[in-house]
Amino acid sequence: MLEGRVKFNRAFSLLNYQKGSKVQHLLHQLKYNNQPKIGILLGEWIVDEINYSDLKNSDFIIPIPLHPKKEKKRGYNQSLKIAEGLGNKLGIRVEKNALFRKVFTNTQTKKGKNERWENVKEVFGITPDILKPNSKIILVDDVITTGSTIEACAKIINEQASIELIIVSLAFASLSN
Repeated sequence: MLEGRVKFNRAFSLLNYQKGSKVQHLLHQLKYNNQPKIGILLGEWIVDEINYSDLKNSDFIIPIPLHPKKEKKRGYNQSLKIAEGLGNKLGIRVEKNALFRKVFTNTQTKKGKNERWENVKEVFGITPDILKPNSKIILVDDVITTGSTIEACAKIINEQASIELIIVSLAFASLSN
């Protein structure tokens, strides 16, 4: 899905997201029912299930950020919790402030592919001097549906430095689900 849209070295998703599935229920618990520990456990599980050697020499992990208003309402960032689980298991630090949302956006759950891209294409910023040339970074999201959010973040990262980018998500969905 992201091939040719953004520069990355590898991409992994642990689960297949489908409406009405156990995966949807699990993600709902993580995002909306104050279950941050689920994110940490799932991040650790990702490491157990994917090729550990592809991740272990990374310099740091960057979670997809939430806008501060949304994070305050939810109580935590679910992508950060997944990243913390990855970091715990891999012994790699999480740079939770590397990326930030400049603009508050509404939920993308009811938007189509083009609407999702328009909704996120210029909302992210990057903290200067965090990325060093030739760094190996893991970018973490909870669910990739159209790839718009991960693409917007990856483009900003790629503009800053020549890096090796690995994309990791808990689940992958398609708009037809």
